[in-house]
Amino acid sequence: MPSPGACNAAAVTAVNHAFNNSSVLQAWSPWTASGRAALDQVVQMQASIISYIDDFKLMMVLSLAAVPLVLLLRRSAASAGNDHAMVME
Repeated sequence: MPSPGACNAAAVTAVNHAFNNSSVLQAWSPWTASGRAALDQVVQMQASIISYIDDFKLMMVLSLAAVPLVLLLRRSAASAGNDHAMVME
């Protein structure tokens, strides 16, 4: 099994020591077309996961920033009560 840092795009090189493992070299060999395609798929999948995480962090920050704005909302001062009889007349 490769080390956790062996799958990011900067670590995908032919001289990476994770490729000394025969099972890793068989599946993700940077010297074969199928191995390069498998490596590309892993890097693309990790990039999409990271982008989703970043998007959710941004939405969290924006939501937390909007919560204090709720305190600025107030009820209307001219409240006539719940007298619906005037509507019926």
